[in-house]
Amino acid sequence: MPKITEGQRAESLLKHLHSDIIRTNPSWLNSDNIRRFWSCLIFHLFIQGKEGVASSAFLFDDDEHVQSRLRFDIINTPLHLRGSITQPFPYISKSVIDFGDITLPFLSSNAIELIRHSRDIKWNVVCPSLLGVMLENVTDSKNRHQSGMHYTNTKNTKKLIDSLFMNGLTNTYKKALTNKSDKRKINALLKLRLRIGAIKIFDPACGNILISAYRSLRNMEFLISDALKTLGEPHSSLFPFVTPNNFYGVEYDACAADVAKKALIITELQLTNEKDEQVNAFESPSSGPNIHVGSALQVPWGDVCRAKQDEEVVICGNPPYLGFNARSAEQQQEHARVMKGVHSSVNQLDYVCNWFVLAAQYISTRYKCKYAFVTTNSVNQGVHVPRLWPFIFKLGLEINFAHIGIKWESDANNQAAVDCAIVGLRKVSSSVKFIHNGEIQTEAENINPYLVNAPTTWVKPRNKPNSTLPSMLLGSVPKDGGGFILSPREKDELLSLYPKSSIFIRQLSGSQEILKGVERYCLWITKDNLSLAVSIPIIADRIASVRDMRLASKKINTRQSAQTPYAFNENRHVENVQSIVIPRTTSGSRKHIPVFFSQEGDVVNDSAFFIPNGELWHFAILSSSLHRIWLSAIAGKLKGDYRYSNTMVWNTFPLPSLRESEIKQLNGTAHNILKIRDEFNNSSMSELYRPDKMPPKLTQAHVENDRILNQILGLNDIDESKVLSVFFSRYKDLY
Repeated sequence: MPKITEGQRAESLLKHLHSDIIRTNPSWLNSDNIRRFWSCLIFHLFIQGKEGVASSAFLFDDDEHVQSRLRFDIINTPLHLRGSITQPFPYISKSVIDFGDITLPFLSSNAIELIRHSRDIKWNVVCPSLLGVMLENVTDSKNRHQSGMHYTNTKNTKKLIDSLFMNGLTNTYKKALTNKSDKRKINALLKLRLRIGAIKIFDPACGNILISAYRSLRNMEFLISDALKTLGEPHSSLFPFVTPNNFYGVEYDACAADVAKKALIITELQLTNEKDEQVNAFESPSSGPNIHVGSALQVPWGDVCRAKQDEEVVICGNPPYLGFNARSAEQQQEHARVMKGVHSSVNQLDYVCNWFVLAAQYISTRYKCKYAFVTTNSVNQGVHVPRLWPFIFKLGLEINFAHIGIKWESDANNQAAVDCAIVGLRKVSSSVKFIHNGEIQTEAENINPYLVNAPTTWVKPRNKPNSTLPSMLLGSVPKDGGGFILSPREKDELLSLYPKSSIFIRQLSGSQEILKGVERYCLWITKDNLSLAVSIPIIADRIASVRDMRLASKKINTRQSAQTPYAFNENRHVENVQSIVIPRTTSGSRKHIPVFFSQEGDVVNDSAFFIPNGELWHFAILSSSLHRIWLSAIAGKLKGDYRYSNTMVWNTFPLPSLRESEIKQLNGTAHNILKIRDEFNNSSMSELYRPDKMPPKLTQAHVENDRILNQILGLNDIDESKVLSVFFSRYKDLY
């Protein structure tokens, strides 16, 4: 079994302690009281000392009066005024962190015992980011999501920090040691130390990235000092050049801002302790980190992190991801103000885009600045690209690195479920660019807004496809409150009571019908047969329920459609043709989109798109890995699922004109896929297209379809980055 780390021991103890406190103080659940008390308690536990000095230093030993004697303000008390209580806590000025006025909960004997057990944990080796993680765990999930309180795990934080600035500093350090003379080595190292001592690290979505950045810079400083000492430099380690004062942040939540300050100070004390190898020899922080409480979209960033044009500022963070419907009224106003002038249509853009815009504006006038954010994938997909990135690139910036395919990971409970990327930007430069996909690093000539090594272009929604492809329509929208929809049982009951109702019943096709084989029907009534429909009581009642539902709607268009309550709100149905049906959403783990042929008369609803009178070769294109690659890059994913779009994906697909012989080949591969699927007619499409359970025969049929299309398009393989590079070049030529 893997050894339990000190961090895991600490987290386990704190979870048990939190449960006990809430058990005895139920009104504290998700309250500000528990959050403030929690951060102060954990801070004190962290700085008990290298060997875990007894917690009685602030609890005392008098259990009977512990409530009145639990003192967090001991740290704000100068050492000479503490009496017998001087260790293990250093003195920290109230101007840095104020530990006064903390409301205390009732502590059971079990809670007190847990706190005393904390002396057994070596807190000096526990990462201070645990402070943020535990704060996240005691914060209501709705408020956590609304304020973007999601702390980035260490692995992803390191990716951002290394790519953004640490790799460059490390290379400079190594280059300094290659100088031939010791004097030149010393001068280069002293210059680098001055540089890192002047760097400003600014997180406008204040989180635990500042902690990792601080530790990384201080470790670099230690390396430099050790190298200078080896070279005989007498002033190798006069004082720390990197301090909490190098770090800046903006945090909306006051308690989270307080946690950010405490975590940075813990980091400083831990690093000092590690280097000096002295137990409890903590220096008082000379100045605290510059954490501003407020909205990062309201306070001018230049006021929070003041910097001249030639000063080096590194902006980094993990801003909140909020779609249009998830934003508060205040956030909507902020979004509209920041995004004004970026594009004429910005409401659909994610809230995180505001940070990209403000960071771009900040570094555009400071030539030594750069930034990188952990962000939802959507920023580099769909409508975000043509509406956001032209503005950023016009400011003279470029993407110089990207980490793609990142699954959100956090140490907190109920962590966010998001597919992420890390995107770094700088002023346009001839320096090398890199794309990281997992452990694979690829040098890129250019990184376009889709995070692909390809020419920069913006794929915009198009109303019509190019001349090679037919039109694709969104299915019809019922807006019926379920009034038109029939289960098989309801359909049979209606037919048994009113056989004439058969002319109103149609098979329904949509995402669930395609993927899961769900059998559903709908009422399809026209103006011409309305009188017969309302003569059937069950149908008349259903029409009335649709009318009532539409009249009760807040939307004007829906209320107006109550004038025709017998019909679908949006009718795109095409009679007497067979259609190819494409689900609007499908699992992102699939290599091929499950596509379906509906029967004549079937009604496709708005959970799917359809091509009326679609041909086999259209089916072959839609079923190919190449089309799925285009879908993944252009339309993106929603919580791991592909989101198809006719205007964004089908109408923009850069397919050249095909010869008759090529169409014939694709007709053949499509026919083969359909023939093999018929052999598994007892399995749903969702089951057939599970990557781990796809029948080998069906897999091979798709492989052959891919091979033929690949050959037609002149591609040697189906490497996604190479395919997209070709597609973006062709798109640019076509449009």
